[in-house]
Amino acid sequence: MSKFFATMTTGIICVCITMFLTYSIIHMSKVNSKIDEWEESYDAIHQDVSTFTKVSDPKTIRLYVKELNKILDEIHFLGRLIENGQLADEGLTKILNEQVKMNKKILKMVTLKAYNKTTGLLREDLETLYEGDEYVRERLYSLNKDSKNSNKEIDKQLDDIQDEINDIKSLLKAMNKKKFIHTHKK
Repeated sequence: MSKFFATMTTGIICVCITMFLTYSIIHMSKVNSKIDEWEESYDAIHQDVSTFTKVSDPKTIRLYVKELNKILDEIHFLGRLIENGQLADEGLTKILNEQVKMNKKILKMVTLKAYNKTTGLLREDLETLYEGDEYVRERLYSLNKDSKNSNKEIDKQLDDIQDEINDIKSLLKAMNKKKFIHTHKK
């Protein structure tokens, strides 16, 4: 029986250990999920704190204040420019009015007579060009006609030369035939 109690005790101990391990694993998984939640919360808090630390850094604040002061200076400068722009606009208006007066004076200087003289010269130039164009056309026609006549003469001369070459070939054939047929008596 002692063996039975030993086996039973061992079995009970094994069951207790198994139950303890199962409970520990279940409990540890809950603990791990809680730790994960705390870690996420810690990361969020850490990020917020680092952002706050970065923003509250005296160097960063000085840089922001410096940039804001630059922006304010530029806004004041633009305000003064706008106020002074009205003065500049009045000055430009005076300059433009003077320019209009000068343009009217220049327009009076250009007369219809000068315009007619210029257009007359242009017409003369165009007529001269047209006459020159007619002369060039006539000359080209004449040259074309002369070249056609020259080509006909050259063709006739080539035909005459070809006829003479054919005559020479005929004579040479006749001479060769007589030479081969003719026998010398010794």
